[in-house]
Amino acid sequence: MNLALVTCAVPDPRAEGAAYRMWQLLHIMRELRHRVRILPMQHSFQSVPLEVMRERRTYWEADGFELLPEAESLQEHIDHNGHQYDIFWFDSYVAANAALLSIQQKYPRAKCVFDTIDLAHHRYFREAKLTNNKRLLLDAIRVKKIEIEMANAADVTLVVSQQEADILSGIAKSARIACIPNIYDIPQSTAPFEQRNGIALIGPAYFSPNLDAIHWLIDTIWPLVQKINPQLGLSIVGRGTDELTLPDKPSNISLLGHVDDIETLLNQVRLTIAPLRFGAGIKGKVLQSLLHGTPVVGTDIAIEGFANYHNEGVLIANTPEAIASNLCQLHHNQPLWQKLHTTGQSYVRAHYSRDIIKHSIEALLTNQTY
Repeated sequence: MNLALVTCAVPDPRAEGAAYRMWQLLHIMRELRHRVRILPMQHSFQSVPLEVMRERRTYWEADGFELLPEAESLQEHIDHNGHQYDIFWFDSYVAANAALLSIQQKYPRAKCVFDTIDLAHHRYFREAKLTNNKRLLLDAIRVKKIEIEMANAADVTLVVSQQEADILSGIAKSARIACIPNIYDIPQSTAPFEQRNGIALIGPAYFSPNLDAIHWLIDTIWPLVQKINPQLGLSIVGRGTDELTLPDKPSNISLLGHVDDIETLLNQVRLTIAPLRFGAGIKGKVLQSLLHGTPVVGTDIAIEGFANYHNEGVLIANTPEAIASNLCQLHHNQPLWQKLHTTGQSYVRAHYSRDIIKHSIEALLTNQTY
């Protein structure tokens, strides 16, 4: 089959968890002998320099994927070539809202897949409540209406967790919903306790849940950590983190920005922290950490949506005091670390490995009821 990924912009799987999931999905589709083409709605953004977008294109093309030429708009391509595609896959409510209904009208035989990545309205409502932001509350209401409409209209709507499937099925009564979670390749080996040191927070700074977590960690949690163990070091990793202006940042906190080789970093630090106060979907930064045998100290938000989860690999805490205590304890307690190292890695292998999810994708693409 011919499949078109309709996306807001060329995704970057090296820097974003959602884009990495999509990269895995497209690779699996190609392995299943489907032809895949990436159709970005825009070739450039004010917030992303053109040379960065072109570098992303080069990355995908080097990986063997076809992309919409820069000289051609999405609308032009769909008008003239839309009949070539059997499946249109929309990677967000923004992409679906821009083209799903018109494509259904013009090409009724094609199947439309609305991939939510996460339920954006759920994330916006949480952020609006935490920050008491009325404008964001209005955005959440607007986005909720769009997500409901797109879910009801699509041939199938994808979510990343059963939790979000339950939320969506309660509000989009006509939606046909399937769960395709994050997908990971299993590393051959991971570093032991004694070869690791320090803590890392991972996540791009332009994503508001991550930015809030960074400020909460530095302003409120880290001073408590320093009182317990002033020698501990923290690395904050992710696109844009090296550009943050943090005048009160202690000297034992490093802002590293984007790191090309995140696997090496995850084998150098002893644990990661995910102090998320709002969000939605599955947190790839947590699963990726567990995959590399790196335990996590995180909030309830950080681990929500995990399938059949019983605290494998994670110490859960929701107050600054408890988070600080868990960080210091886990960094120095080798038996506890070893237990979480083993259980966390086994959990990701059992629920999010590539071989397991591949069967779900194959079933989805061959399901004639959609």
